[in-house]
Amino acid sequence: RIELGEIEYHLLAHPDIQQAVVCAVGASENKYLVAYYTSNVSLDGELLRGHLAEHLPTYMQPAHCVLLDHIPLNANGKADKKALPIPERRAGADHVAAANATEEKVVDIWAEILKVDREVISVTKSFFELGGHSLRAVTLVSRIEKEFGVKIKLQSIFSKPTVRELARRILLSGVVLRVEEETFHTLTI
Repeated sequence: RIELGEIEYHLLAHPDIQQAVVCAVGASENKYLVAYYTSNVSLDGELLRGHLAEHLPTYMQPAHCVLLDHIPLNANGKADKKALPIPERRAGADHVAAANATEEKVVDIWAEILKVDREVISVTKSFFELGGHSLRAVTLVSRIEKEFGVKIKLQSIFSKPTVRELARRILLSGVVLRVEEETFHTLTI
């Protein structure tokens, strides 16, 4: 369970943040976190995610951080979440494309599970930054086993949540499996 108030608390702990609101945006099966904030200083979204990474687990870090002039309020004086702009999900300037066939296949799996265009997925971005959560991580582990024939622990998705790190783990697991099979075959002959 993700407590939006806890994320807001840590955003407001940043010395340059004046106001902050965090929302889950998107359709019910395709939600992702967006942090909206006001500041007198131009803050980069990556800088804010770095600040949040010091205090929150990966799955609680917003996929987008949006700087606003002001947080819109409803008639009751609370943040009007329906009036907040929905950020466009697209590849950023820091986009890194897949470097090999394994990374390409993992990108395809992510695109299907996260319901995003594969062009949005950088091999260095976190699964959780792109809208992943614990249930999708379980699906990802299952799909990796089905597609590659290797078992990846669920914890790996949380500790190494990028395409590049997962592809490396898949490749290493495949090497270990082949060595074990060859050893078994040699021992049984």
